[in-house]
Amino acid sequence: MTEEKPHPLFVDTEFTSFGRMELVSIGAVTLDGREFYAEASDHDAADRSDFVQATVVPLLRGGAWSMPREVIAERLRAWVDGLDGHWRVVCDYSGDWALVAALLGARWPERLARSQFTWTYGLATSGPPSLQAAKRRAWQAAQDHFAIEPQHHALHDARAMRAAWVAENAG
Repeated sequence: MTEEKPHPLFVDTEFTSFGRMELVSIGAVTLDGREFYAEASDHDAADRSDFVQATVVPLLRGGAWSMPREVIAERLRAWVDGLDGHWRVVCDYSGDWALVAALLGARWPERLARSQFTWTYGLATSGPPSLQAAKRRAWQAAQDHFAIEPQHHALHDARAMRAAWVAENAG
């Protein structure tokens, strides 16, 4: 019997700064478009970089989306456990994976692999022409998405990653 290949779960986070990476928000999107989003109400606002303060904070939704990290972890676990099949986090930055791992801690969802796939949709300047064409499609799909929803919002970025993945694999 062969083991089921995990489905991609596109995850992006926003965090306070590269110096002290504390979760500000998290977005996750499945290949078929199901979504999870939350904002950490208990991050230290004093640790936000100037970039985060100017670019990320204005995009935060607040209200019902804002909750303590412990609640985010519980809701994320329940959301993943409600998905059919097995999943692997796909992120475009290893820091996103570190924040997910810290958030979920020892109470890891059974359906989620304990390893991530770091994938980038940047342009390829080497490799076979088919790879370069696929990366161009992915890059363009992400840019098209960011023309609709601004970059540096965790859910928007996870959606863009999904769009790029679909475009890259469409050829």
